[in-house]
Amino acid sequence: MDFAFTREQLMFKKEVINFARKEIVPRVQEHDLNSEFDFESFRKMGDFGILGLHFPEELGGGGADVITTVLAGEALGEAGVDGGLTLAYGAHTFLCADTIFRHSTETQRKKYIPRLASAEILIF
Repeated sequence: MDFAFTREQLMFKKEVINFARKEIVPRVQEHDLNSEFDFESFRKMGDFGILGLHFPEELGGGGADVITTVLAGEALGEAGVDGGLTLAYGAHTFLCADTIFRHSTETQRKKYIPRLASAEILIF
């Protein structure tokens, strides 16, 4: 069994790192010093597409596999995004949205998953 990342996954990781360094990292210290959660950066993560990365495209997701989704979280940390925001990414994506996706009705999925993937609603 080959556990190496694909070329596409590694390229995507670089895209996430570049996005995070440009859009999120410059804001980290300000929010950390003020003990504030950075809602704007979290919404930018939704706009960039990583909050719904592993959900089907018809539900507003990116259709990626779970390894790519976890790799996005790793890339956020590597870029220098603070632990609180990366923890919120994991909680929002896996504990909340994925639980709804896996255990809800089709009607509930259609109602909530696109809104969670886009960061229209935030739950963590």
